[in-house]
Amino acid sequence: MTGEQIRKRGLAVAAAGIALIAWVVVVAVTTEVGNPPVLAAAAMAAGMVCLCVVAAGAVASRVTERTAARMRHVFVVLTGASVALLFPSYWITFDLEPARMPEAWTLGPKPLLLVPPLAAAVLAAVPTRAVHRMLFEADGPLVPEPGEGAPARRVQALGTVLVVAGSLLAVAAVAVSSMSGNRMPFFLFSGLVVTLGVVLYGVLLTRVTNVYMARRKYFGGFVGAICGLASPVSTFGFETVSSVLIEVVVFGALVLVVVAAMVLAEYTGEFHTPLKERRRWRVRS
Repeated sequence: MTGEQIRKRGLAVAAAGIALIAWVVVVAVTTEVGNPPVLAAAAMAAGMVCLCVVAAGAVASRVTERTAARMRHVFVVLTGASVALLFPSYWITFDLEPARMPEAWTLGPKPLLLVPPLAAAVLAAVPTRAVHRMLFEADGPLVPEPGEGAPARRVQALGTVLVVAGSLLAVAAVAVSSMSGNRMPFFLFSGLVVTLGVVLYGVLLTRVTNVYMARRKYFGGFVGAICGLASPVSTFGFETVSSVLIEVVVFGALVLVVVAAMVLAEYTGEFHTPLKERRRWRVRS
């Protein structure tokens, strides 16, 4: 991977991001719904995800072999932001209401507004992976194996942060659920299953002895599970204060998980690890 290849990919990613933003604008302008403010909010949330792609592509279009090492953190931040912002975009979009009779309401604009942010979250990782691959080919992994000692202690510190912050969010979930009336069981279950998942993820990270152990055993599965468990929160809507607050709590937990995942991936070199090598590590572990 060369700087010229990354710059070409960056231009392509930025152009794709602009096209996705145009898609969102066209859908928002031409669609009729029963709650136009929610449509505007959904379009804005989807547009913010797409803007992360445009920014990542624009930065990648200026990357050189000398500046790649300094800029890799920018790509990690933009990729994490696109993934984190995907969730409020998803939740708001599913709160759209029909403009006319409910029996005539099918999926309507929902899939049209969900496709751009989903595509953007995938595209945002393209320049990130390209930059990490170039750095890996030039200088090797950021943390050479076995990754024990100080590198492992940094991962353990990351796990401690997740435990503390996740516990505070779990307490907040209980407090919000207690004032939600007849929806308390649903709010309580959804809030605790996500926030305590963050705590468990942090506990596992505090027990690692090297950074590659963290990558092999705890990386993808927990992130995917926690993000999946947060999906039903879209059914809460925004009609009450408690529903908004529980969504804020869950979103805070998701931001923690995404940030931790991106830090761990960037730190351990997950972005540039070949698939065959990952499989060998799983077999050895």
